[in-house]
Amino acid sequence: MTQDGPSADPVPVDEIEIARLAAADSRSWWIRGRRALIAEALGRHARGIPVALVADLGCGAGGMWEILKDYGPVVGVDRALLSMSLCKARGYAGLARSVVEAVPLASASLDLALMTDVLEHVRDDEQAIRECARVLRPGGVLLLTVAALPLLYGAHDRALGHFRRYSRRQLAALVQRNGFTIERLTYFNTVLAPVIAVVRLLRGVLWNGLPRADPLDLPGCLNALAYAGMTMERRILRFASLPFGLSLLCVARKVPLQPGRAEGV
Repeated sequence: MTQDGPSADPVPVDEIEIARLAAADSRSWWIRGRRALIAEALGRHARGIPVALVADLGCGAGGMWEILKDYGPVVGVDRALLSMSLCKARGYAGLARSVVEAVPLASASLDLALMTDVLEHVRDDEQAIRECARVLRPGGVLLLTVAALPLLYGAHDRALGHFRRYSRRQLAALVQRNGFTIERLTYFNTVLAPVIAVVRLLRGVLWNGLPRADPLDLPGCLNALAYAGMTMERRILRFASLPFGLSLLCVARKVPLQPGRAEGV
């Protein structure tokens, strides 16, 4: 299990936070920018695989459905009741109210799984990745995004229910030791990282470390500028990886079975 952040347990994420995500879905520079980045990553690494079923693990407000539906029927898994109603309205083919450490799907039943900014909310992240390996068919694709840079763990993370932030090396080790090969691993949310890092550190001092999340929306012109920064990053990431950032993107593939070996052997 990856080491937790240097603090007491985070504040549990409740349905107020999911409602906040849903309300900002079409406006927030962060939500829109991350979604566009994920769409491009899937287009490069998942396009062409024979997809029968897709899972959005920790589906939250259902913001990824628009890009996942092109790959096949989408099943959403989340522990929050509000997620079930929001995702049903979006058009998910199936929904299951459950934690990602115990996905209620058959072994080797998925071709594509998505877990966006979920793993840092899970105390036993090792078990969550093992579950991804279990439900994916050999050769299936897993796409993860997580909060990055452990040194920044603080009030913002506790407010969002994060147990930790990840380094590139930590995430790579976690994924590889649980039956995956990594096809892409890079930082993102880089352009604004220095400014956001300073703001969070200062706020941690001013608020005495009390849990306090960043706003998802910025005033109009700032929101547009921040989204433009994410767009620039996305173009860079078509050709190179970024050396640091507030988030990590990982695309991994379940190791194919060796000839003559059965699943689970």
